[in-house]
Amino acid sequence: MKTKVFVYKNFLGISSSIDSEGVMNDPTCPTSIGFVMDASKVLFSKEAIQAMEKITRGGDSLGDIDCFQTITETPVVFSWIGGPKRCIDLTDKEIVTARNTDFSLISPTDNVEADQDFKDYIDSLLN
Repeated sequence: MKTKVFVYKNFLGISSSIDSEGVMNDPTCPTSIGFVMDASKVLFSKEAIQAMEKITRGGDSLGDIDCFQTITETPVVFSWIGGPKRCIDLTDKEIVTARNTDFSLISPTDNVEADQDFKDYIDSLLN
């Protein structure tokens, strides 16, 4: 399974699984607080990248959602706090990125759409 990042009705969605291609950590480990991915294995919509670039930059080395360059064999990492399915309200001012986050390191993929279950969830929140 490929991890997808998309926007639907002003919510950023992440759809992944613990066995998605590019997972670099063990999300089931009790000390893990989220996912760390090889960004080259993640499908990003153009709208998702644009939305992430507008998220407030925090002052810490860890944010709710991050993208950064490394000096390892995986040059760009994409990570987030939370489980394999993440929903981020883009109007929530408490959502922040790490201070060194750089979403210009990732590129959009064509035809990345929100999953139907994600759409149904957001629609139920808004109704």
